[in-house]
Amino acid sequence: MRQNLLPLAIVERFKLKLDYVNADDENSQRTVRPLGLEYWGEIWTLTTWCELRSDFRVFRLDRILNCGVLDEVFAVEHGEIFEDYWKLVNEKNKDW
Repeated sequence: MRQNLLPLAIVERFKLKLDYVNADDENSQRTVRPLGLEYWGEIWTLTTWCELRSDFRVFRLDRILNCGVLDEVFAVEHGEIFEDYWKLVNEKNKDW
């Protein structure tokens, strides 16, 4: 994966095609709208809007097998942006 691929796709709003392997060693292909990158001490994650699940999904970068930029720009849609994701996270963690 090219180093500048993800930040560029986030800023320019290009959809991505991911080949991903989860913690159970199951492979999947996803078309996603990249929203943000986060660093959690030892791992990087990519927060996305996943078109397969029609919901937010977070992918560990070290589990992305292949990543391609699609020639498709996504629109900013209410309820499907990075700020909306963090509102949900904060709402879920309110009682912590």
